[in-house]
Formats: sequence, structure tokens, C-alpha cells
Amino acid sequence: MLLRTKHQGLAIYATDPATGRTGDVEIRNFVTHRQLAVVIRDSRPIHQLCHHIHGALLGTSYSDLELRPRSLISLNARRVQLMIDPSVDIAGEPRRWGIPD
Repeated sequence: MLLRTKHQGLAIYATDPATGRTGDVEIRNFVTHRQLAVVIRDSRPIHQLCHHIHGALLGTSYSDLELRPRSLISLNARRVQLMIDPSVDIAGEPRRWGIPD
């Protein structure tokens, strides 16, 4: 029996603080389609993915990057809402081993 429906979407934007330029990160370069279906359901895997992308992109031509995910979610046909505040640099937030408060 289906008790709920959940629709979600995810886009990650990278900003170079030195120049102020912002662009989309191609998420599928870092995860498979199956992994992406799991990641976009919860904020903790999105946080881990942003740290992974941050580490991978810093090895290229960037000295510092800010990553801001835009995660939209709709539960039981309600209007779409943001799951994560897009003004926060998620890659700058530290990882925690326990369950967040």
C-alpha cells in the first residue's frame, strides 16, 4: 500500500569567492543514477556529496569554492519547498559523526 508520494530535485551551484562567478555542478560526474536517487532524499547524503565534490574540484584550477545545493521537495502533492537553505555554503560546514541536533 502506497502511503505517501515524494518528489524531489537537486542542483548544486559552485561559486568562486575570488571572482564571484557561479556555475552549475554536473552531479552525474560524481554519482551514478542509482546513487543520485538515494542522495536527493535526505540532507545528510547531500552534505556528504558536497564535501566530495568540493575535494574533487579543489584539485583542479580552483583555490577555494563555495557549494550551495538547491534541494526542492514535495510531499503528498503539497507545494514544493526548499529542504536546505541555499544561502549556506554546505562545503564549509563541518562533518559530524553523530546525528545532528
